[in-house]
Amino acid sequence: MQRRQFLLGLAALSCACARSEKDAVALVASSLQPWMEARASAFHLACSYGGSRGLVQQAERGAPVSLMLLAYQASVAGFSAPLPFASNQLVLVGSGKLKSGAKVAVGDPKLAPVGKFALEAMERLKIKPDWVFTRDDRSAFSLLESGHVDLAVVYSTDLRGRSLGQGQALECSPIDYYFLQKTEDSKGDAFAAWLKSPECKQSLKEFGFLVRDP
Repeated sequence: MQRRQFLLGLAALSCACARSEKDAVALVASSLQPWMEARASAFHLACSYGGSRGLVQQAERGAPVSLMLLAYQASVAGFSAPLPFASNQLVLVGSGKLKSGAKVAVGDPKLAPVGKFALEAMERLKIKPDWVFTRDDRSAFSLLESGHVDLAVVYSTDLRGRSLGQGQALECSPIDYYFLQKTEDSKGDAFAAWLKSPECKQSLKEFGFLVRDP
């Protein structure tokens, strides 16, 4: 399963790279996708989205990447030190009752940090769900919306544009996003500079993220 998910990620990256040789390829945590899609073309970014741990695996295996925006702090050889720029919150959504044995969809902890945070949250509640692991948090939404599970653990910003209410906040370690740029790769310089601007910070707030200064 993990190898299949990794290959799917590489296929998505190949499509991104094929858009234009002038574009900077960016690997982006799937929970940032709605925010990033509205800005990618302005900065000539070809984006590939997925679980952050899977994205790091692609970079470590030599994928031609200029930028990474990850949902956890990772140090990757050949990239700048990770800079925090935003935070998120973990929520439980769905119509089912949260209890031990309940089917709950969440991103696979081996590929997506949301899964690690979800496991931690349930340990704090002393609840042992029947986990259904997916590629990332947005895939967990798909299972919930299709009726395959009654509950899903996602990020609060994933609720934007969906008629699922605010969800139940879950306690876990801080959920921070980090920016990394390929060393001596100038393709992403414009976006890296914009990430520190008041305009960027305002756009993050509008999407429900908490802003951190990179």
